[in-house]
This record gives sequence, structure tokens and C-alpha cells, in this order.
Amino acid sequence: MVSLNPKIFIKKGFRFIFLLYTKVNVTLSLFKSHIPKEETPYYAHLKASYTLEAAVVLPIMAMILVMVLYGFRILQVQTCVESALDHAARQTAVYAKAIENDETLLLCGSVIAKKSIKKAKAPTEYVSGGLAGITLINSKASGDYVELVATYRMKFPFPFFYKKTATIIQSSKSRKWTGYNKENIGEDDETYVYITPSGKAYHANIECTYLKLSIRTVSVLELDRVRSKNGNIYYACPLCGRGVKTGMVYITDYGENYHKSLSCSGLKRTIYHVPISEAVERGYHSCGKCY
Repeated sequence: MVSLNPKIFIKKGFRFIFLLYTKVNVTLSLFKSHIPKEETPYYAHLKASYTLEAAVVLPIMAMILVMVLYGFRILQVQTCVESALDHAARQTAVYAKAIENDETLLLCGSVIAKKSIKKAKAPTEYVSGGLAGITLINSKASGDYVELVATYRMKFPFPFFYKKTATIIQSSKSRKWTGYNKENIGEDDETYVYITPSGKAYHANIECTYLKLSIRTVSVLELDRVRSKNGNIYYACPLCGRGVKTGMVYITDYGENYHKSLSCSGLKRTIYHVPISEAVERGYHSCGKCY
């Protein structure tokens, strides 16, 4: 993440305030010149009356500008911390198999997170206590998950509603890479099946021929007499097969379309392992070969 130079940041802020101040004075001067004498209020005849008005408006505008610009600094710190927590949580989850003690595991995650924040060059000078002010004491590693929780306070440039700091809490959760214990799987546990996004049936065996794509090439001129193993006619793939009149195309044994491109998504098989109840709920029926 790119860190802005504070000197340039402050310089541009003061330049904007000066231009705003100049514009307010010019606007007030023009407004004063167009006011009819009979409608000119008494205070307008007093010396420095408009300067006094600008002196009241300018600090308010400056405070608003500073708070808006400071908000971007808060977002920058939050983004760096979030990215560091995600990275540290994934790394800690990998070490969970080798490190059985939860306290040691969380200490490892804290060190990784702090290094990532420092590497990202987060503007921790806006955090109370700097980098040391970002604590992960509320992190948890019980059960199958590692949850890293970062707590820190962001300093305000001036008191905001009588508050000088704002507490920010961010977290990231990742599952431990410990696998599963087959001995804990009971007989009453639900059966899992295999489904595909474009399919209509669920399968008990991942080696089912409907899940295994057998891709072969045929001539376009042979498509009139070539049939799939289900006896279906091959139609043009809506993604890549339209307008093909000559040459070779790709087909599968149990497919319904022919493809011009081997990289077509219709020739890719995405398989999900889900509970059978979920497959039935989503409208899938049992495979004729597996059941």
C-alpha cells in the first residue's frame, strides 16, 4: 500500500484552506458591493466586519476538511490491518497441525500479523501507541478455527464530541489445516454426493462416467450420424459452436453439444461435494449409473 508523505499532505491541506479563505473574502466583497445602501445593515459599515465573519467560517471549514482528510488515513490503516490479519490467519491455520498449544499458536499469529502490518508501511503514527498499540489479545484458536482479533485506538487530530480516540476492532477467521478424524464420523451422519453446476443428477461415485469427460474430435460433416452413448444428437455449443461449418470439433461421450474450442467452459467439469439433502433440495435427482 502506498503511504502518503505527511509533509506533502499537510502542505496541500493548508494550500486548500488558503484558497478557500481567499474565495470567501472575494465572495463577501462582491456581495457587499451589490447591496443597496438603504438595505445595508448597520454591522456592514463597521470595519473588519466581513473579516470577522470569515474568521468564524474559516476554522469550521478547516475542521471539516481535516476530518475528511483524516478519514482517508483511518481507511488506510484499516485496510493494512485487514490484509495483515487475513494473511496471518491463513498462515497460522497451516501451522495448527504442528503447534498443538493454542497460546503458542496465537503468539505465532500475532507475530506474523505485526510483521505484515509493518511490511505494508501502514501509517501507525495515527494509532495510539504506534504498532505496539495494535493488540491481538482477544484472538481465539479453540475448536477447528483460528480467529485473529486486532484492537487499537485511532487518534483524532482534535477532540471530536469530547473524544480524543476511536476504538477499532477487526478480525479474520480461518479453518485449521488439521484434516478430520474418521473415527468421529458416526453411522447416522448424512451421506455426501457429487454434483456439477450444469448437471441435473447427483452421483455417489466421483469416478462415474458422467463426471469423467472423455473428449474426442470428429469432423463437422460427421455430426449428422454421430451419437452420444445415451443416443443423443450433438448440438452446437451456445458459447463456441455457433457458425461452425467446416473443420474438426470436440465432443464428449455423454454430452449434448459439440465445441469448436478445447478451452470452452462447457468442456470443463466443476464438481462439488455436498450433503445429499442439499442436492435434493436444489433439484438434483439420483444418477442412473451410480444408484
